Amino acid sequence: LLDSFNTADTAEAVRLVHFFALMYAVVGIQQLITITLQTALATRVAAAQARRCREKYFAAVLSRPISWFDQSDQGAVGASVLESTLAIQDGLGEKLTTALQGVFAFVFGLAVSLYYAWSLALGSVGAL
Repeated sequence: LLDSFNTADTAEAVRLVHFFALMYAVVGIQQLITITLQTALATRVAAAQARRCREKYFAAVLSRPISWFDQSDQGAVGASVLESTLAIQDGLGEKLTTALQGVFAFVFGLAVSLYYAWSLALGSVGAL
C-alpha cells in the first residue's frame, strides 16, 4: 500500500489513490450495513428476552399466596420488574454488540499485525 505511491509515474500513482479511496468507501458502506443490521437484530432479541423475563416473573408473582400481596407494596413490585428487565434489555442489546465488535476488532487487528509485522506487533503488545 505505501510503496504503491512511490512510483515515478504520476498517472499510476493517481490511479492507485483512486482505487484505494474506492476500496475504503466500499468497506465503509459494508460496515454501515453490517453494524446497522447487527444492532437492530440484537435489540430485537433483547426485547424478546426481556418480554420472556417479564412473563415468567408475572407467572411467579401469580403463584404467590395472597398474604404476600398484602405485605408488599404493589408499585414497588412493578417498578422492580420493569427496572430489572430494562437492565437485561440494555445489556443484551446495543452494549453487547458494541463490546463484541471491539473484542473482534482487537483480535483481528492483532492477528493481521502479527502476520505482517510481527516484531512491531510484539513490541506494541509488550507495551500494553
